[in-house]
Amino acid sequence: MTPTQIRRFPIRSTDIKTIAPGIDPDELSLEYEISPQTNMKGERTGRFELRPVLDLGDYKFRAEIDWVEFEARTVETSQSRHIHALLQKALVARGFSPKFWVGGQKRARKTGAPRGSVTGEIFWVRLQDPTPKLVRAVIAVLMSSGKIEVDTEMPRVTFPVTGIEVAVDVYPNKDGEITDHEWTLMRLKMSEHLRKHFAPSDLFNDHYADRLRWVGRDKQAKHLIYGPKPRDGEARFKSLMSKHDVSGFLRTASIANNHRSAPVEATVYVGQNQGPVMWRLQDKTHDERRGETAKMLPIEKRRSRIEVTMLKTDSDWEGDHHDVPGAIGLEGLWDLNGFKFERLRTMGFNFHIPTVDCLKGDPLLPDETEIEIFAGSGVYGLRRYQHAKQIDVKGNAKRPHGKANFDLNGKGHMTVDAETTARVTDALKRLTERWRSKGERARKAV
Repeated sequence: MTPTQIRRFPIRSTDIKTIAPGIDPDELSLEYEISPQTNMKGERTGRFELRPVLDLGDYKFRAEIDWVEFEARTVETSQSRHIHALLQKALVARGFSPKFWVGGQKRARKTGAPRGSVTGEIFWVRLQDPTPKLVRAVIAVLMSSGKIEVDTEMPRVTFPVTGIEVAVDVYPNKDGEITDHEWTLMRLKMSEHLRKHFAPSDLFNDHYADRLRWVGRDKQAKHLIYGPKPRDGEARFKSLMSKHDVSGFLRTASIANNHRSAPVEATVYVGQNQGPVMWRLQDKTHDERRGETAKMLPIEKRRSRIEVTMLKTDSDWEGDHHDVPGAIGLEGLWDLNGFKFERLRTMGFNFHIPTVDCLKGDPLLPDETEIEIFAGSGVYGLRRYQHAKQIDVKGNAKRPHGKANFDLNGKGHMTVDAETTARVTDALKRLTERWRSKGERARKAV
């Protein structure tokens, strides 16, 4: 029986003294057990699993709604600043200190919030940190103002949802007192764990068009898998790529040296900005950003975060229309109270355990190339590499329609990270329960 190997993968940082003062760089690593994979019968599959040695019981997972955005139509032509003033005055009078934006049907390039100073009859309103009580108050203010067009046949969709952002925050939560040193080290390990095992859904992305990128302190976007270069791949492989309708990105992913890891302090993005779906993974140490400045969070509020943004886009976005909020069941603002947020787990929060092939010529050893690729670009990059390799190996085989048999929309050679998935699902369920209970209290208080 092949013994289990223990392997440590360094956590990359370009500014360790700032993000983790007092921590030895040698401490910054994730530990993995590499062991032969077996099937349900206990038989070896010829592959090896890489399982993280990280006790998720030492962490607390909490889901939140960052913001929700909805559409309001006025009975007469108005201005966004007038709608903003109307809401601001009424909500403050009701005891709220709201943070929201009102604009037209265009979003600001950097923030994504509705662009203000607009005249018209259709406005988008984005509520930051919404609660059931705040949402109910906003609806009441707008409905009673006499300025909003109400759908008398379907009043619940008078305010259709045009966007929502849901986040899962992970905090160290070890029994007993946690020192600042322990908190920081645990947080950084979790931030790296999430990005290594996150497997973005292809449901709303054109397979590899929206590849992972990261943005560091220099504000420059860089890809985890470097872009195609003229020398990448041989003519035969290029021909196979064309035959299987796959972009040149896979040709790049087939080269191990093109895979890189992102610094742990950088924000990793998947999906296009202002596209129908975009994810962010970050080691969150700052908040309330204003341009180039941001507020440093106290150490107990610093956390690992993954968030998914879902938008309603029109034909101006790559010539296609998407209504992601409507597709998941959030047609109107009222739907938040009964929405089951755990439904987002399948399309928004997937995590996988990587498996690697055995070494060519020695089935008792794992393929070191695939291990190093996972250490760089995680399950995302490894899955692309394995897909490209399969095209290269099996591309000339006779198959229906000339396609290589690789599961594009599934796990490929990965398995579900059951423990991380369960923790995230529980956090989303608790978000559902909080909204229902607080919504019921808000209803009774009226």
